[in-house]
Amino acid sequence: MKHPETITIVSDLHSGSKWGLAHPKSEHGRPSKLQAYLWECWMWIAENWPRPDLLVINGDVVDGGQKKSEGTGVHTAKLDEQVDMADECFGPFLNKMKPRKIIRCAGTPYHEGFHGACRLLDSKYGIKTVGDVHPGCDGMDPFDIELMNGRILNVKHHPEGGMALYFGTMQDRETIWATIAEARQGLPEATFLVRSHFHCHAEFKGCGKHHIQTPAFEWSTPYARKQRYYRYQPNIGAVMLRHTDWDSKNYAVIAKTFKNPTKKAVAYESI
Repeated sequence: MKHPETITIVSDLHSGSKWGLAHPKSEHGRPSKLQAYLWECWMWIAENWPRPDLLVINGDVVDGGQKKSEGTGVHTAKLDEQVDMADECFGPFLNKMKPRKIIRCAGTPYHEGFHGACRLLDSKYGIKTVGDVHPGCDGMDPFDIELMNGRILNVKHHPEGGMALYFGTMQDRETIWATIAEARQGLPEATFLVRSHFHCHAEFKGCGKHHIQTPAFEWSTPYARKQRYYRYQPNIGAVMLRHTDWDSKNYAVIAKTFKNPTKKAVAYESI
């Protein structure tokens, strides 16, 4: 095969979190009804999307010990058990999806730790990391993958561009800096920039690039709701790149986001 027909991108599972992805019959916790819905969304992707030539797992596979909250927001604070919870999710997902190749980008060290706990998943499922493919690179570096006709997919977990009121502003900044660095430093000229971390879906086009912010598989945590109740409402879902001759970049970007459970106001009479 000269180029991948389909690329599926998932991110931010946060297995171990009480608001993250968990198997309905997990041995390490009793998932909530919201987590049961996350599982339905997760398996919907595996069962309904075409088999990908490449599956990208873009960081924050597990949630970490959550020292800031004293571990109150996780089913277990042990990282190896959280990896087991992620394994419970990957098994059925990969058996249905049957991707030809899998790569994984490192997520936030606060969540995934500093000692490579997720490498156990890599060895079990034949997952490659950036260090396996790019000599001299570590987990914080992006993947640069040439797809076809010079089209390059640049993928890493953390967005750049600093904080701003609008996600489009951050994407615009990173797109501009990427264009400058490619011209001045000789970096691969990316066609697609894929980022995660913010648990929301957003897209931006500029400078000949398509910047994609991926959705997630974790609900808003109590901390997120306290800090930014309206801004931190997550998008649940995944992103697909599908080869097409009709698009000038040779790939169409398809996002699937699922409806969040609605919250209703309390009637005055019930107070």
